[in-house]
Formats: sequence, C-alpha cells, structure tokens
Amino acid sequence: MKKGAISIEMIIVIILALLVLVIVAAAFSGGMNELWRKITGYYKIYSVSDTNAAKQQCDSLCTTSTTAADKSASAFCTTPIPLRKETGEEIQVKCYESPIEASCEGKSGKAFCGK
Repeated sequence: MKKGAISIEMIIVIILALLVLVIVAAAFSGGMNELWRKITGYYKIYSVSDTNAAKQQCDSLCTTSTTAADKSASAFCTTPIPLRKETGEEIQVKCYESPIEASCEGKSGKAFCGK
C-alpha cells in the first residue's frame, strides 16, 4: 500500500461508523418510533368510545411540542392518532380534532395549532 492511501478496510469502518451515527441521531430525534412501527407493524389503536388513553398520548406530544417554534407544525398538531370506531373502521385524527379534542399549554388544541 502506498503512503497516504486509504485501505478498503478503513473505508468500510468509516461507512459503518457513519451508519451507526445516523441510527443514533434518529433514535434521539424520535424518528425511530415511526420506523419501528413500520418494521414491526405494531401501533396502538384507541377506541373511539374511550379516548382517555389517546388524550394521554396527546399530552405527551404536547410536552414535546411546547418548544417548537412553529406550533402548527409540532407533533401535537401533525401526528395522526389511530382510533377504531364501534363498526371496526379505523380512522386517523389529530389531537385537536373530535373525538379527542385535547388541550395543550392551557389552550384548546385548535387554538394551540392555530386552527
């Protein structure tokens, strides 16, 4: 090997290190949740008749959304919450929409999201 040349092993190590860095960054930014749901096919579906658990999820989303500069683009305002109607049909609603209608920072969900 010539002086100053990079070996194939070093290139592989650099690529693997970058891959690990991307995965760690995605895990800390919350991006792994959606990826994990896609891989496992699992996500929580709440009943329309009992929205308390869905409101708790919205409370958690509100906590992470209070620091967002653009509230309307925050997780509280944009994350679809899966609900199952009595008929078995699955619907997707946002935290501020009926039947959840959660509040955030002491405001109604619609006011928080600017809707």
